[in-house]
Amino acid sequence: SSDNGTSGPMLARHRRLTGVALRTLLADSKYTTPTDLAICDRANVTLYGYTQEQVGASRKASSSQDRIPQDRISQIPKSRFVWLEEEGQYQCPEGHRLSCRAIRTNHCAGGETVRTMIYACRASDCQGCPRRAQCTSSGKSGREIRRSEHEPLVEALMARMQTPEAQALFRRRQETVELAIADVKQHRKLVRFSGHGLTAVRAEVGLSVLAHNALTLLAALREPAQAPRPPPIPRNTAPENETISPDPAETPDRRSPF
Repeated sequence: SSDNGTSGPMLARHRRLTGVALRTLLADSKYTTPTDLAICDRANVTLYGYTQEQVGASRKASSSQDRIPQDRISQIPKSRFVWLEEEGQYQCPEGHRLSCRAIRTNHCAGGETVRTMIYACRASDCQGCPRRAQCTSSGKSGREIRRSEHEPLVEALMARMQTPEAQALFRRRQETVELAIADVKQHRKLVRFSGHGLTAVRAEVGLSVLAHNALTLLAALREPAQAPRPPPIPRNTAPENETISPDPAETPDRRSPF
C-alpha cells in the first residue's frame, strides 16, 4: 500500500471532526508527493515538508561510501537538469536535451490520478558523455527524468523549505509529533500490531492514543498553577519618599548559571 494521495481524506476527516479547515500542514516525505501537493493546493492549504528527492539526497550524503557504490553517491541529481518551458524539454549539465518518451497515469488513494511524463536523453549522447558514470548506469538507454503534471507545486515546495521560516516551523513538528510517535513506539511498545483485521487494528491504535492523551492531561494537571503577578507601580504615581523597585520581568537575571 502507499500513502500517496491520502492527504485528501485526512483533511476531510479533520474538518468533519473539528469543524475547522486547516490552512497549514506539516508532513514527512510520504505526504509531499505531487498528488498530495495538488490536493492541498485545491484546499488552500500550505504544505511544509521535504520531498522524497531531498530526503534521499540527504541520506546519500550522510551514508558511508563503503556501503554505497560511488556511482550512486555522486549521481547528478534531477535539480541539476534545467527545465525549458517553451521547448518542453530538459537540458542536462552537459547541454544535451531530454525529450518526452512516455506518459504514465498513476492511480492514488481517494480516486486521485496523476500523470507522469518520462523524459530521456538519446543513448548516443549519454554513451559519449564524459560524465556518464555520474549520471546513469544504463548501458543501452540514456538518462531518464520523471516530471509530474504538478511539478511546479513540487518546485515551489522545495524552494519554500529552503527559507529559514519554513525550517523553523518544521522543527516544531520534530518537537511535538515525532515525540508522540516515539512515545507510542518506545513506551507503549506499539511497534507492530498484535491483532488481525481492521477492527482489531483500530482498537489497538485507539487504546494507544487514549493512553497518550490521558498521560498528557495528567501531566498538565500536575503543573502548579502560577498566580498572576500584580502590575508594576507606575513611576509617575509613587510617593516622593518611596523607592520604586524595578519590575523583575524587566530586570535581567544576572545570577551565574553555575
